[in-house]
Amino acid sequence: MLCLGITPQDHICHFLKAGIFKKGTISMKNFMTTTAVLAAMTAATTANAQGMGGDFYASVFGGYSLGDVTTEGELSGYNFDVTAEGESGYILGLTVGTTVAPNIRAEAEVSYAAYAVDTLAISYSGGGYDIDASEADVSTTATYLLANVWYDIPNVAGGSGIAPYVGGGVGYGVLTGKVDDGGEVDLFDDAGGIAFQIGAGIQVPVGAGMIDVGYRFKGVTGGETDNFVLEDELDEISSTSNTFQAGYVLKF
Repeated sequence: MLCLGITPQDHICHFLKAGIFKKGTISMKNFMTTTAVLAAMTAATTANAQGMGGDFYASVFGGYSLGDVTTEGELSGYNFDVTAEGESGYILGLTVGTTVAPNIRAEAEVSYAAYAVDTLAISYSGGGYDIDASEADVSTTATYLLANVWYDIPNVAGGSGIAPYVGGGVGYGVLTGKVDDGGEVDLFDDAGGIAFQIGAGIQVPVGAGMIDVGYRFKGVTGGETDNFVLEDELDEISSTSNTFQAGYVLKF
């Protein structure tokens, strides 16, 4: 990572390379609020399902994910964006849910995604340039805690049990970024914000459970942290990803 120290973008580059950071913390108020909402949803759906005779399920899943993380801030009077582009990685997760109405499922999801970054694209009020992130081994992660609702489309394949579905969810997400340029440092840490996803898929009966194959568009918006190269001058961190996943669902 070459930083000449001549132009405003070089000052940003120096900060990225040197790792001059300040410790950040997750917004525990937002985290606890989201956790309480998920707990309330789980309790309500459990009671409802018990009244309906019970239709619970749990699943594990994994897949391939492509994403971008963008930060916005200001340095020495220059507004700038730093985007981690060309991210490719994996996602792992689990869900617990139940049927709450005919063809409608509610579930809680915990998932974790990790990415390797190809390029850091830096744009500022006077121009922009790219940094080859492979030179410094830049990586990001995203952790999601989501409350999802899915609609199972009925009567698609007769009595085969094959069930396409659509839906989405909201919750809380935490983003982290690291640079390893001869020594690992935090690019940003514990950037918590509102998480969301929309998606679709299909479930196919296999054995005692179902194979679930689907697509998810996930994101975290409004992430904030004071553990970044620009300290308290950072405005916002956000991410989006396209995820292709497969998992196994077991009903009980």
